[in-house]
Amino acid sequence: MKPKSVNASAAIIAAVMLTALIVYTLVNSLMQYMSDNATPATGLVKEAPAMEMAQPVDLQEIAYWNLFGESSVAEQAASYLPAPVVETRLMLSLKGVYAPEDEATGWAIISEDQGDERNFMLGDEVSGGAVLAKIEPDKVLLERNGEMESLILEKESLPLTK
Repeated sequence: MKPKSVNASAAIIAAVMLTALIVYTLVNSLMQYMSDNATPATGLVKEAPAMEMAQPVDLQEIAYWNLFGESSVAEQAASYLPAPVVETRLMLSLKGVYAPEDEATGWAIISEDQGDERNFMLGDEVSGGAVLAKIEPDKVLLERNGEMESLILEKESLPLTK
């Protein structure tokens, strides 16, 4: 039975020594912290340095800083105007469109001169190197040779009835 009491005593002594070491380390760290933040004469905590008052900023002036580079007024005006779109000279007829808000799911029914009607989606090549670029409710825009051309929906005239 004696070995158990020796082991228990050794464990208690080790726990007490470990606790004393932890307390000593904490007190030492606290003293070091306080001495770093104390003035030598008084031992009191130092005051934070006084901050200088910032000058007010003129918000109108910031608008003229050209944060994103400079451009001429003509370039700015041109960027807001859409490029002129001419009607295509290709022998095509727009027979129908489906133009939902999500353009990616839209399609157009276009017939060629021979009368073949086919469905086209955005990005499809239609004819003569023209690619379907945009679908609107009353027309489609084709991109051909880097230029935009329009193909307008045919509106057949119906006889008026009384």
